[in-house]
Amino acid sequence: MTRTGREWRAESYAAANSGQVRAALKALAGAGLPRGGRFADVGCGSGEVAEAMARRGFTVDACDISESMVDAARARCAALPVTVERQDARRLALPAGAYDVVHSSWMLHWLEESGHPVRTMARAVAPGGLLVLQYSAGQPRADGFVLRDTLRAVADRPAWRDRLEDAPIMFHQHPADEVSVLLAAAGLAVSPVEPVAQDLGAGDLDRLRAALRAATFAAQAEVLGDDTDAFIDECLAALAAAGALDPHNVCIVARRPPL
Repeated sequence: MTRTGREWRAESYAAANSGQVRAALKALAGAGLPRGGRFADVGCGSGEVAEAMARRGFTVDACDISESMVDAARARCAALPVTVERQDARRLALPAGAYDVVHSSWMLHWLEESGHPVRTMARAVAPGGLLVLQYSAGQPRADGFVLRDTLRAVADRPAWRDRLEDAPIMFHQHPADEVSVLLAAAGLAVSPVEPVAQDLGAGDLDRLRAALRAATFAAQAEVLGDDTDAFIDECLAALAAAGALDPHNVCIVARRPPL
């Protein structure tokens, strides 16, 4: 739930992206969580997952690059055993072997390079502990990256090119098979990768636009203002024509063997 560049806005994100939060909580519920312990939430957004895990009995360390998100998460979790700090996942720092659960949802595809954050999260998992990682654009590298290429082609159209010069499409592919290799090399046992169905609009175009404005196109929305929906509609039409509407969401669950 973190990206680099222009900052996420917690209020708009929380209002429009409950589907992303539900997907994160569903993945955690299906992973077989322990009964409490230490929990790391990397890319914590506005703190919904951190709050839920603290209420479940975990002591939570959460981080996000967005100051707005950090402030919102701190306010949400003020009465709970949750520590929230601002961290850039590109330079992620977590104590080795410290956490019973390490979690990150909807963050990795905003990073150009995945090796450091993935290795850092893996090293932070304690013996017998669990890592749950969800993100978009996890398809095999041989499949290409039509979604990103299509979005960039729309952004390069005359109507948008100059206005979006300082808000480029920043969306990165990290094939799940390659990420799984990194986790295995760090000593984790990796379960088969699962696709993730994510409810962003449920057929409601206004809901879909709102979700995309607050997340996928947050940087572009800051620049385009009232014209954002027109840009989103062009992107959706181009993606449909290219057969590229599937964001290739994946969930990877990995465990560190007990001592």
